[in-house]
Amino acid sequence: MATSKSHSFQLIEGMELQITVTGLPNGSSVRTEFHLKNCNRTWILHWGCIYQGNNNWFVPSEHSTKQGALQTPFVKSGNDYVVILELRDPKVRAVEFVLKDGNRNRWLKQHTGNFRVEIPWNELHAHHRIPKNLIERRAYTIWDRKGRPQNTAREQQMDYENAIRELQADLARGISIDDLQANSSIPVEKAVISEPKQTMNLHQPSHRRKHDVQKWLQKYAEPITKNASVNSSALAELLKKSVGQENVVSQKSFHVRNYEIAVLQKNVNGDCRLLVATNMAGPTVLHWGVAKSSAGEWLTPPPDVLPEKSKIVHGACQTYFTDMSSREHSYQLIDINFKRSGFVGIHFVIWSGSHWVNNNGANFAVNLKSLNSTSVKLGVDGKYILKWLLDEIAEREKEAERSLMHRFNIATELTERCKDEGEGGCIGIMVWMKFMATRHLTWNKNYNVKPREISEALERFTNLMEKIYLQQPYKREIVRLTMALVGRGGQGDVGQRIRDEILVIQRNNHCKSGMMEEWHQKLHNNSSADDVIICEALLNYVRSDFRIDAYWKTLKANGITKERLASYDRPIVSEPRFKSDAKEGLIRDLTMYLKTLKAVHSGADLESAIDTFLSPSKDLLSSVKRLVREENTAPLIEKLVDARIELHPALRAPRARAKDLLFLDIALESCFKTTIEKRLISLNFNNPPEVVFVICVVLENLCLSTFNNEEDCYRVSETYKAHDVEWALQTKAVLDRLQLVLADRCQHYLRLIQPSANYLGQMLRVDKHGIDVFTEEVVRAGPGAVLSTLVNRFDPCLRKIANLGCWQVISSADAYGFLVCVNELITVQSKVYSKPTVIIACQVTGEEEIPDGVVAVLTPSLIDVLSHVSIRARNSKACTIVYICFATCFDQNVLRNLKSKEGREISIHINSTGLVISDGNNSDGHVRHIYISSVSHGVISKRKKFCSNYVISSKEFTSEMVGSKSYNIKFLRERVPSWIKIPTSVALPFGTFECALSDDSNKDVAHKISALKVSLNRGDMTKLKAIQEAVLQMNAPIALKNELIHKLRSERMSYHGDESSWNRSWMAIKKVWASKWNERAYVSCKKTRVDHDAVCMAVLVQEVICGDYAFVIHTNNPVTGDPTEIYTEIVKGLGETLVGGYPGRAMSFITKKTNLKSPTVISYPSKRIGLYSKPSVIFRSDSNNEDLEGYAGAGLYDSVIMDEAEEVVVDYSREQLIVDKAFQVRLFSAIAEAGNVIETLYGCPQDIEGVVKALAVANRVLYKLALVPMKQYPFFLAQLMTFGYVLIYFTILYSRRRLGIVTDEMLSVPKWRFAIIGFLEALGVATGMAAAAMLPGPVIPILNQSFLVWQLLFAVLILGRRFLLKQIFGCLLVATGVVVAVSSGSGADQTLSGIGLLWPAVMVASAAFQAGASITKEFVFNDSAKRLEGKSLDIFVVNSFGSGFQALFVFLLLPFLSNLKGIPFGSLLPYLRDGAGCFFNIGAKISGCEGAPILPLLYIATNLAFNISLLHLVKISSAIVSSLTVMLSVPLSVYIMSKPLPYLPGGTSLSSNFMIGSIVLVLGLLLYNIPTTPTKQDTKTS
Repeated sequence: MATSKSHSFQLIEGMELQITVTGLPNGSSVRTEFHLKNCNRTWILHWGCIYQGNNNWFVPSEHSTKQGALQTPFVKSGNDYVVILELRDPKVRAVEFVLKDGNRNRWLKQHTGNFRVEIPWNELHAHHRIPKNLIERRAYTIWDRKGRPQNTAREQQMDYENAIRELQADLARGISIDDLQANSSIPVEKAVISEPKQTMNLHQPSHRRKHDVQKWLQKYAEPITKNASVNSSALAELLKKSVGQENVVSQKSFHVRNYEIAVLQKNVNGDCRLLVATNMAGPTVLHWGVAKSSAGEWLTPPPDVLPEKSKIVHGACQTYFTDMSSREHSYQLIDINFKRSGFVGIHFVIWSGSHWVNNNGANFAVNLKSLNSTSVKLGVDGKYILKWLLDEIAEREKEAERSLMHRFNIATELTERCKDEGEGGCIGIMVWMKFMATRHLTWNKNYNVKPREISEALERFTNLMEKIYLQQPYKREIVRLTMALVGRGGQGDVGQRIRDEILVIQRNNHCKSGMMEEWHQKLHNNSSADDVIICEALLNYVRSDFRIDAYWKTLKANGITKERLASYDRPIVSEPRFKSDAKEGLIRDLTMYLKTLKAVHSGADLESAIDTFLSPSKDLLSSVKRLVREENTAPLIEKLVDARIELHPALRAPRARAKDLLFLDIALESCFKTTIEKRLISLNFNNPPEVVFVICVVLENLCLSTFNNEEDCYRVSETYKAHDVEWALQTKAVLDRLQLVLADRCQHYLRLIQPSANYLGQMLRVDKHGIDVFTEEVVRAGPGAVLSTLVNRFDPCLRKIANLGCWQVISSADAYGFLVCVNELITVQSKVYSKPTVIIACQVTGEEEIPDGVVAVLTPSLIDVLSHVSIRARNSKACTIVYICFATCFDQNVLRNLKSKEGREISIHINSTGLVISDGNNSDGHVRHIYISSVSHGVISKRKKFCSNYVISSKEFTSEMVGSKSYNIKFLRERVPSWIKIPTSVALPFGTFECALSDDSNKDVAHKISALKVSLNRGDMTKLKAIQEAVLQMNAPIALKNELIHKLRSERMSYHGDESSWNRSWMAIKKVWASKWNERAYVSCKKTRVDHDAVCMAVLVQEVICGDYAFVIHTNNPVTGDPTEIYTEIVKGLGETLVGGYPGRAMSFITKKTNLKSPTVISYPSKRIGLYSKPSVIFRSDSNNEDLEGYAGAGLYDSVIMDEAEEVVVDYSREQLIVDKAFQVRLFSAIAEAGNVIETLYGCPQDIEGVVKALAVANRVLYKLALVPMKQYPFFLAQLMTFGYVLIYFTILYSRRRLGIVTDEMLSVPKWRFAIIGFLEALGVATGMAAAAMLPGPVIPILNQSFLVWQLLFAVLILGRRFLLKQIFGCLLVATGVVVAVSSGSGADQTLSGIGLLWPAVMVASAAFQAGASITKEFVFNDSAKRLEGKSLDIFVVNSFGSGFQALFVFLLLPFLSNLKGIPFGSLLPYLRDGAGCFFNIGAKISGCEGAPILPLLYIATNLAFNISLLHLVKISSAIVSSLTVMLSVPLSVYIMSKPLPYLPGGTSLSSNFMIGSIVLVLGLLLYNIPTTPTKQDTKTS
């Protein structure tokens, strides 16, 4: 219960004022209610707060710290007029007030003085008193902040009282006692510091405990901002919509309780306009002031900027809001015109009728952007630099170089102003601090400053950085980098000790002259971080028995020269000279003094960080200190990481003095880096377990700061086997991914930091080298650099174990030429070399063109064999008589040796182990002759004409209308094997681009492109980008839009056709067209003398097929050229990561054609990214020159997915493809077998693109497994699925109807067809489940293939379709295969032994019912497309009504069906009851139901997804195509179900006749789809 105090005052004219003061339940606020009774007009409360010991009036501290008063009008409430004040400042002792009659302008006082109401906080909050232990902890924190001085009793009492005031202020801000207890700094130490753990043995890495690194990785998204400003809101968007979005410079939103406040800054004709809006109702007042020179100021606004309804009151302005409410929206607005006054900010609070609204106890603050210096976007990945900030830093550098005090004060001010400007603000400050820390800027110039003043300035700066670290988590990385560059600072005597203790050292050791006096003068007037190094140099000098070289060696190692010492305002020009008997005293005094210096100037010093954080005790950090002193690196690296792990939870939570924790963590990380560098010296890289263990520890350290791949490292550490090639390959892939992560991190820093470094560095006249290596130095100082070194040194050992050698040959060819070294291959791709050239390129992305005259490209980059540059290198053998060698080198020493031969001739020979490189000699003449005789004859592409239609279907494709990519789709559609699905396709034919460009809506674009092409033809390559941008500005002719949408719908492709889909489609089409002018394609045309103007671009439109894996099969090994090997690469997700130049290697394996069941893995995946897409459409380039003879044009142009694919970081630690060897072999064997069969059909080597979808296989396997526990109750399982699916499907249908996906027209489709579907499926499911329960697993998928025969028959009868003789013969072979498989003898070991022919016949009949249902569904889709005028019928209409009728007929046929199963109808209910018991595996009489309900539920879920997928295939293709697609699962499911499975441990033996029958069946399917032998060498299908 809250405590209240009441007061009453009798006023004039019978009025009465009743006042109630109540302590609120939160324990941190007091509510004061003023009720004016018997009043007939409005009065105003003129009031102020009285603080202890001061009788002046003050505005409450949450509004202003200045003296003054507030005026609050009474508001009518019932019969009374009311004012309610909520006070949160516990220092307020009373409220004094007078009343003002607003109508008569008279004042009402109590006699001759003010009315006064006491605020007894302790009495009102007696139940919320602060615990004594919490006060003591806060007092300790206050003492610690002062630098732990020697306090008197009076000073201790003052700290105690200050602690109470601070805690009361925290309570006033709404922080609970529990939160204060949790965030108390003393308990943090107890929680963070634990007893030291047992040191791990480096030679037993498997005993190293695992850590869940994911809990360390907190990803923070930067607020979505405009011009790097602050977060948006609904009110801000409404405000912009009302006042216009033009010229909006910044916006900011606040949310307090149910209130929202939005602030917009606009630039209107050069004036700064500030719009403040709120959703508060009733009379609302803005109480505000402005900041002129620094963000923390509160100044009275000048009269010329005051808006209407404003008045000045005691140092502030009060402005009434204007109501802008309407039917559509409700808000209030103030428009302030600051003109060009140059204010830097505004502070305000808001009065909302009865109480003040503030920003959680503080003023609302908005920084104003300078209209003359706004954020400027650089051409670096869309990142912004904060130009106004960098300009002001450069402008104020002259002031900052006076002293470090000036610099840190300016830094604090600027940081306060830019803290809401996104990451750009913090980056600018960090760059400035680093230029200072690396001595590119002057630290002191003609100004004397006390160490205490520097320390206090530094304290203020680091306190602000601490605040940003806690309140803006997405900036933590930059804040961490900044704080690693500066000292800790401190208030009180922390800085003063620097000045005092040097005098003690001089007095105690009799060294008051010479170098020590010069240093003393420097310390008194301009102390800096250099003093730490000077002190360390003096210590080393004394410890070495006064050897002066030790002094200079220490200084030089830390970048301090004689010239720098002499450059100080108080120069040091003398060398130290001490008396020999002063050695012990000097070591003692200088050691203590070094701690004093580090306490101020070295935030990242470990010992001072530990000392600041806690009192000395025997705990984990104390053991770290001991190991550091002992220089015992082996256990120290673990202890350092353990300490960081212990600190991590506290580091992420808001608490007092968080910066002490942060400085400690930075110091631990810095010490770890130094220690691990020493550890590398003694690390035995020929002992893999030891190396992997160290990598794990280093990676743990890295994860605590940034990112992870931890689980993979743990796994390879645990699976180590001596000299195991498989282990070495897996470990190599893990470490390659780590290298890619580190490279990405480096690029991230480069994009984030380097633009600001370039801009500010030039403004501050920093030398060019210091600017260029800025980001590199940041990366080298970070935790990733040592990991990179470790991995690079371990790589040769791994390659040796894996028998990889140091070369990966991508294109095999001997070569001879002159050696040239370049940084990036792309920089020379258009160059023509006049003599045979071997290029060493430090970076190759995979998207480049190989320059003319180049005979070999060598690189350290990891390149896919399917990247563009790889294909170009290999295709050179077919296109020219110049063979190009292309290889990756993994040994930096080999590359370094090669680079030393730049400009000389070298010879390259390929052998079984890689490359053999030697100096050029006469024996290479035949290579030189091959090069010289290679002359390009030029290839001329034929210009194509427009066919008058913007969009054509696949049936209309001809070689004159589309490219070979599209034309082959038509050719292959009826010829590929049945397990290969050809996506439904349409195309924009040749000439569509030219026709669209000539449309009236594109006249300006056409003129622009024409002018740009003139410049391009004259050799100005910069116009390529401009032409591409112009193409993207094209408008779509209305006819093109209508034709495309109509064709996509008529082909039943997954395309919504709404405006949003169309806009994305049109942009994708334009991007394909624009790719004609990408640099790679243009250069390639010029090199081979292809007429670029004659290049025509068709666009092939297909559905995106999203599989579990994507693969590319080369039936002729492209690396070795071995025709007996099948080479395959496979990735997770979409295949674009294979062919699109994504960093890293795919998983690859080779398979001998003579032994397809034994694939050999040659590399594990190092690609970090997998691409995944929702159902969408892809627009593929299809030019008329991609397949010209003598011109390798494939891959030159772009293909674009309508909906951008999502990049997902792949977790390989649990990937079945990696960890499940049996699954890996089965899948790889099936892929290789598919490639071998297709090559046999085509009669020539093939490149085959494909995907793996595991759903069909899973459905078949789970079908059998589900029946194991339910063997006695298949009829129950059939009914459960039948009636359960009705509920599921109609629920989905209802949802889609509510969303507008399903229309009334779709629901009006005749229902009798669904009745037929339901009847056939009812019979099919019941008979199929009954038969399946009695048949061996391998027989089920074989018998089900009679489904195809029935489908062909029903397709003829129902759809009127006609088939070729070979297709009919193929069906007969299928039937023959079924007969051979099921009648394979009567021996005990044969497939149907003991089963008989009844149940096989039932299964075949089941297939007939289901085939009839599928053909009927296809008929429904075809007929509905006509009825709905091109719109496609939603699949859930068919599924829902079909399943509904199926359930109805099953119910009607229950007596017949149950008797067919041998269940008398009278016993059906007990049977169903027992079946339910078996399904749920409950009941005393239940036996033989092991595996339920998991296995049946798994099957039901998988079957549901499988049915939906198959119906979608029927919709977009045909019923027969859908059944052929399912055939991909047959070999795998037969094989899997013949093996021991859970609950089927014995497996089933496959007889020879069974295998013969299966082969005949598959041959029948192939015959049905046998193609005519193609003329192309490479055929790509999906």
